[in-house]
Amino acid sequence: MKGMHVSIYRSADESDCTLKGMSSRFTQAILIGEGVPELFEPGPDCPALYLDEHAGYQCLLPMPRKEIEEQGRWFMDGGNFAWSHDSRFPCDYPIPIHDREEQ
Repeated sequence: MKGMHVSIYRSADESDCTLKGMSSRFTQAILIGEGVPELFEPGPDCPALYLDEHAGYQCLLPMPRKEIEEQGRWFMDGGNFAWSHDSRFPCDYPIPIHDREEQ
């Protein structure tokens, strides 16, 4: 799958509320989802984030919702966001990254 580059934004005080989620380790990602231009492939230094809708607003997940449900996992907001100044970005505001998983 391909998508578009986005930047990952974290708290300036370097606190990690993701419990070592992917957004705590990377500064860039590839946004994949419906209506997102298919320009670049994710890789080891730039992982995929999947566009999803949760409780009426958009969020980003570290894997497709179908895989999460099949594996019986649950991800929640860890405080980080993704954004791009590219006019093709699918939202008018930074999108929260739901990559916090509690064991």
